[in-house]
Amino acid sequence: MLIGRLLAAVLALAVVLELSLGAEAGMCQPGKASAATRPGAQAGRVSASGSGAARADRAGGGSGQKSQLVWLNDLSRSLDLARRSNKMVLVDVYTDWCGWCHKLDKDTYSHPDVIKFVNSQFVCLKLDAEDGGQGQGFAQKYRVRGYPCIMMLDASGNQRGVFYGYRAADQFPGAVQKALEKGPGQS
Repeated sequence: MLIGRLLAAVLALAVVLELSLGAEAGMCQPGKASAATRPGAQAGRVSASGSGAARADRAGGGSGQKSQLVWLNDLSRSLDLARRSNKMVLVDVYTDWCGWCHKLDKDTYSHPDVIKFVNSQFVCLKLDAEDGGQGQGFAQKYRVRGYPCIMMLDASGNQRGVFYGYRAADQFPGAVQKALEKGPGQS
Protein backbone atom coordinates (compact mmCIF):
# COMPACT_ATOMS: atom_id res chain seq x y z
CA MET A 1 0.00 0.00 0.00
CA LEU A 2 2.81 2.41 0.93
CA ILE A 3 4.70 1.54 -2.24
CA GLY A 4 1.58 2.26 -4.31
CA ARG A 5 1.16 5.68 -2.70
CA LEU A 6 4.84 6.44 -3.14
CA LEU A 7 4.70 5.44 -6.82
CA ALA A 8 1.61 7.61 -7.36
CA ALA A 9 3.37 10.57 -5.72
CA VAL A 10 6.46 10.10 -7.91
CA LEU A 11 4.35 9.91 -11.06
CA ALA A 12 2.40 13.03 -10.06
CA LEU A 13 5.68 14.87 -9.46
CA ALA A 14 6.96 13.77 -12.87
CA VAL A 15 3.86 15.23 -14.53
CA VAL A 16 4.25 18.51 -12.62
CA LEU A 17 7.92 18.74 -13.58
CA GLU A 18 7.14 18.04 -17.24
CA LEU A 19 4.40 20.67 -17.24
CA SER A 20 6.52 23.28 -15.50
CA LEU A 21 10.01 22.57 -16.83
CA GLY A 22 9.56 20.16 -19.74
CA ALA A 23 9.58 22.39 -22.78
CA GLU A 24 9.63 25.97 -23.89
CA ALA A 25 6.21 27.63 -24.13
CA GLY A 26 4.41 24.52 -22.90
CA MET A 27 5.48 22.21 -25.71
CA CYS A 28 6.25 18.49 -25.69
CA GLN A 29 8.93 17.37 -28.09
CA PRO A 30 9.23 14.03 -29.84
CA GLY A 31 11.48 11.63 -27.95
CA LYS A 32 10.94 13.49 -24.67
CA ALA A 33 7.95 11.53 -23.34
CA SER A 34 7.87 10.81 -19.64
CA ALA A 35 6.44 7.59 -18.22
CA ALA A 36 3.92 9.69 -16.30
CA THR A 37 2.22 10.96 -19.46
CA ARG A 38 2.14 7.75 -21.50
CA PRO A 39 -1.15 5.95 -22.17
CA GLY A 40 -2.82 5.03 -18.92
CA ALA A 41 -2.34 8.55 -17.54
CA GLN A 42 -4.66 10.12 -20.09
CA ALA A 43 -7.27 11.75 -17.89
CA GLY A 44 -8.67 14.77 -19.66
CA ARG A 45 -7.49 13.98 -23.19
CA VAL A 46 -10.31 14.12 -25.69
CA SER A 47 -10.33 11.04 -27.87
CA ALA A 48 -10.44 11.58 -31.59
CA SER A 49 -11.14 7.97 -32.48
CA GLY A 50 -14.26 5.94 -32.98
CA SER A 51 -17.28 7.43 -34.71
CA GLY A 52 -15.43 10.27 -36.37
CA ALA A 53 -16.15 12.94 -33.79
CA ALA A 54 -15.31 13.54 -30.16
CA ARG A 55 -16.68 16.20 -27.88
CA ALA A 56 -15.15 18.42 -25.23
CA ASP A 57 -18.08 19.19 -22.94
CA ARG A 58 -18.49 21.78 -20.25
CA ALA A 59 -21.64 23.07 -18.66
CA GLY A 60 -22.61 26.43 -20.07
CA GLY A 61 -22.95 29.42 -17.77
CA GLY A 62 -25.83 28.57 -15.46
CA SER A 63 -28.33 27.81 -18.22
CA GLY A 64 -27.98 24.05 -17.96
CA GLN A 65 -26.92 23.82 -21.63
CA LYS A 66 -23.63 22.30 -22.61
CA SER A 67 -21.15 24.19 -24.73
CA GLN A 68 -18.71 22.06 -26.61
CA LEU A 69 -16.22 21.72 -29.37
CA VAL A 70 -16.94 18.89 -31.78
CA TRP A 71 -13.67 17.33 -32.91
CA LEU A 72 -13.58 15.39 -36.15
CA ASN A 73 -10.78 12.90 -36.78
CA ASP A 74 -10.89 12.75 -40.57
CA LEU A 75 -9.14 15.37 -42.67
CA SER A 76 -11.33 14.88 -45.77
CA ARG A 77 -14.56 15.22 -43.77
CA SER A 78 -13.17 18.31 -42.02
CA LEU A 79 -12.19 20.02 -45.26
CA ASP A 80 -15.56 19.19 -46.82
CA LEU A 81 -17.42 20.62 -43.85
CA ALA A 82 -15.18 23.71 -43.89
CA ARG A 83 -16.01 24.28 -47.57
CA ARG A 84 -19.74 23.89 -46.96
CA SER A 85 -19.74 26.16 -43.89
CA ASN A 86 -17.27 28.76 -45.23
CA LYS A 87 -14.85 28.20 -42.34
CA MET A 88 -11.24 27.21 -41.85
CA VAL A 89 -10.05 24.03 -40.14
CA LEU A 90 -8.36 24.22 -36.74
CA VAL A 91 -6.15 21.15 -36.40
CA ASP A 92 -4.88 19.98 -33.00
CA VAL A 93 -1.99 17.58 -33.59
CA TYR A 94 -1.27 15.75 -30.34
CA THR A 95 0.26 12.64 -28.81
CA ASP A 96 -1.10 10.55 -25.97
CA TRP A 97 2.02 11.08 -23.85
CA CYS A 98 2.05 14.89 -24.11
CA GLY A 99 1.10 16.46 -20.77
CA TRP A 100 0.63 19.88 -22.37
CA CYS A 101 -1.86 18.36 -24.83
CA HIS A 102 -3.90 17.00 -21.92
CA LYS A 103 -3.79 20.39 -20.20
CA LEU A 104 -4.95 22.13 -23.40
CA ASP A 105 -8.00 19.86 -23.53
CA LYS A 106 -8.79 20.20 -19.86
CA ASP A 107 -8.26 23.92 -19.34
CA THR A 108 -8.46 25.68 -22.71
CA TYR A 109 -10.81 23.79 -25.03
CA SER A 110 -13.43 23.57 -22.28
CA HIS A 111 -13.53 27.34 -21.65
CA PRO A 112 -16.74 29.02 -22.91
CA ASP A 113 -14.89 31.93 -24.57
CA VAL A 114 -12.59 29.56 -26.48
CA ILE A 115 -15.53 27.39 -27.51
CA LYS A 116 -17.40 30.42 -28.85
CA PHE A 117 -14.33 31.76 -30.69
CA VAL A 118 -13.41 28.43 -32.28
CA ASN A 119 -16.94 27.42 -33.22
CA SER A 120 -17.56 30.76 -34.94
CA GLN A 121 -14.61 30.41 -37.34
CA PHE A 122 -13.40 26.83 -37.53
CA VAL A 123 -14.18 23.20 -38.07
CA CYS A 124 -12.19 21.27 -35.44
CA LEU A 125 -9.90 18.38 -36.34
CA LYS A 126 -7.89 16.39 -33.81
CA LEU A 127 -5.12 14.11 -35.09
CA ASP A 128 -2.81 11.78 -33.15
CA ALA A 129 0.67 12.22 -34.60
CA GLU A 130 1.59 8.68 -33.58
CA ASP A 131 -1.49 6.75 -34.73
CA GLY A 132 0.32 4.97 -37.57
CA GLY A 133 -2.21 6.36 -40.03
CA GLN A 134 -3.75 9.66 -41.06
CA GLY A 135 -2.50 11.62 -38.04
CA GLN A 136 1.06 10.44 -38.47
CA GLY A 137 0.94 11.14 -42.20
CA PHE A 138 -0.41 14.64 -41.54
CA ALA A 139 2.34 15.34 -38.99
CA GLN A 140 5.00 14.23 -41.48
CA LYS A 141 3.51 16.12 -44.43
CA TYR A 142 3.28 19.38 -42.48
CA ARG A 143 6.59 18.78 -40.63
CA VAL A 144 5.10 18.99 -37.13
CA ARG A 145 7.99 19.40 -34.69
CA GLY A 146 6.31 19.37 -31.29
CA TYR A 147 3.04 19.04 -29.43
CA PRO A 148 0.51 20.36 -29.12
CA CYS A 149 0.64 21.75 -32.63
CA ILE A 150 -2.26 24.02 -33.53
CA MET A 151 -2.53 24.51 -37.27
CA MET A 152 -5.06 26.43 -39.30
CA LEU A 153 -5.94 25.23 -42.80
CA ASP A 154 -8.14 26.81 -45.42
CA ALA A 155 -10.91 24.67 -46.89
CA SER A 156 -8.54 23.44 -49.62
CA GLY A 157 -6.06 22.10 -47.05
CA ASN A 158 -3.48 24.86 -47.42
CA GLN A 159 -1.74 25.84 -44.21
CA ARG A 160 -2.64 29.39 -43.14
CA GLY A 161 -0.97 29.50 -39.75
CA VAL A 162 0.58 27.37 -37.01
CA PHE A 163 1.76 27.64 -33.44
CA TYR A 164 3.15 25.18 -30.95
CA GLY A 165 2.61 24.68 -27.26
CA TYR A 166 0.00 25.16 -24.60
CA ARG A 167 -1.96 28.40 -24.38
CA ALA A 168 -4.32 29.27 -21.55
CA ALA A 169 -7.92 30.11 -22.44
CA ASP A 170 -7.29 33.86 -22.26
CA GLN A 171 -4.30 33.53 -24.64
CA PHE A 172 -5.66 31.02 -27.16
CA PRO A 173 -7.76 33.29 -29.45
CA GLY A 174 -4.90 35.80 -29.69
CA ALA A 175 -2.40 33.05 -30.49
CA VAL A 176 -4.64 31.81 -33.31
CA GLN A 177 -5.04 35.33 -34.74
CA LYS A 178 -1.30 36.02 -34.49
CA ALA A 179 -0.49 32.73 -36.26
CA LEU A 180 -2.94 33.58 -39.06
CA GLU A 181 -1.36 37.04 -39.45
CA LYS A 182 2.15 35.54 -39.66
CA GLY A 183 1.06 33.03 -42.25
CA PRO A 184 2.09 29.49 -43.18
CA GLY A 185 5.11 27.91 -41.58
CA GLN A 186 5.77 30.80 -39.20
CA SER A 187 5.42 29.72 -35.57
